Amino acid sequence: MSIAASSIAQQAFRYMETSELASFGDDSDQARAAAEQFPQTRNAALARADWSFASELISLSEAQTAVADPDLPYAFVLPSRVLKLREVKADPRPRWRIDRRLLRADMAGPILIRATVQIDDETKLPAEFQNYVSRRLAAALSPRFASAANRARLLMEAAEADFEEALLADRAQASAERWDGRDPTYSDDWVGEVVR
Repeated sequence: MSIAASSIAQQAFRYMETSELASFGDDSDQARAAAEQFPQTRNAALARADWSFASELISLSEAQTAVADPDLPYAFVLPSRVLKLREVKADPRPRWRIDRRLLRADMAGPILIRATVQIDDETKLPAEFQNYVSRRLAAALSPRFASAANRARLLMEAAEADFEEALLADRAQASAERWDGRDPTYSDDWVGEVVR
């Protein structure tokens, strides 16, 4: 685990008000539990919203599949780093569906998508987002390591406040006007709105 990931985990143990984690590298129960929970906690936090720092445009080529869907005959393999597909960029807009790691669509490729992707280098995560991940990690670990019975609930409530703060810090990362050609009153996951 990176130094930044270790710092996030250290903060999680501070939030639990327990003894601090020495390091991810030691053989303690704390280190093993933190190392086990950290990747899924970080990835769940990334997938939860359309963060600018985790958004990526990806061009996908068609893939051959064993079974074709007659309604959505074209298939594209989503890279493993894709946590959540946000948009299929094509005109006209295709119909599509995700089956496991396959994007099935009614248009031929190559196809351009915008997705939230996994970030393994935690130094590239904004401070507000790191704090949100720390609090979520603390909530996940607290039933095992915190003494107070209601600590997990309190930590999740605090994590929700951290989530809102991280969203506010990230929201002004695009032009205020729509750039996707849709009607300005169309409300999907536009940048100025709080997205969950």
